[in-house]
Amino acid sequence: FKEVNDTLGHHVGDQIIQETAKRLATCTPEDATIARLGGDEFTIILENISSLAMVERIAKKILHQLSLPFQAASELAYISTSIGITLYPEDGKDANSLIKNADQAMYAAKDAGRDRFEYFTTRMNEKAMAKLNLINDLRSALEQDEFELHFQPIFALEDVKLVKVEALIRWNNPKRGLISPDEFIPLAEETGLINAIGNWVFLTSIEKLKHWRAHYQKDIQVSINVSPVQFAENGGVSSWSYKLIEQELPSDALIIEITEGLLMGPSQEVSEILLNFCRDNINIALDDFGTGYSSLAYLNRFDIDFLKIDKAF
Repeated sequence: FKEVNDTLGHHVGDQIIQETAKRLATCTPEDATIARLGGDEFTIILENISSLAMVERIAKKILHQLSLPFQAASELAYISTSIGITLYPEDGKDANSLIKNADQAMYAAKDAGRDRFEYFTTRMNEKAMAKLNLINDLRSALEQDEFELHFQPIFALEDVKLVKVEALIRWNNPKRGLISPDEFIPLAEETGLINAIGNWVFLTSIEKLKHWRAHYQKDIQVSINVSPVQFAENGGVSSWSYKLIEQELPSDALIIEITEGLLMGPSQEVSEILLNFCRDNINIALDDFGTGYSSLAYLNRFDIDFLKIDKAF
């Protein structure tokens, strides 16, 4: 629905909202309550339900009706639908609990691929609470100095010479122990904490790099994974070239690792940052190559220096 608003305009989005309400009314019994909570979210209250089979028939009918194209002015628009179902009194006895439960089930349907329905389970609530607690711990992790960097050495095979290292962040939480980046990086991206964490990784890495270049190997490089979120206006990556100059490090001492997803229809701002990196002679590596669209056009457009072929190959 957001894409419809962004591409066709809010007036088209308004028409789709109105048409959605009409279609929902055709899918539900006369005594059902249909309400729009806001944005693109509707809530339906079904009373006098004799069986879950009846609920599922209605849910499937809704999914089918909303999968059909919407005619808006001269345009055809398509939307996806995710439905969360919760039951009274089994799952909750007050409106707030039931709405919260349905919301969690709806997000589970989205995460499972959309255009489907999911029932609320207590496991969803436990998962949501665990996520909330992890986010709360993550907010203080940087201040509490709980992050650490591991540097993975990369060798040139012809002479087995150490040529670069890849900086890998680890979260050493005092209560939970070592937490995998696969677990906390998506949360950091979701909450915007990735910007502060990413800048810490960069500053810590170039500090180490300066020491290694001065005492061990003058041409060693460091490679840093950068999230697409960090390329936003307040991400800070656009200032990294100046930080290298401040540390008296050559720009080609740094390798920025990005994923193919960042290059899928990049915004003007992202394109400018990447092209500035290229102009400043900062190396660009394309990570997990082959898991996305694998377009060779990217390599030419953004002057990619390294391809990291995904292990799936």
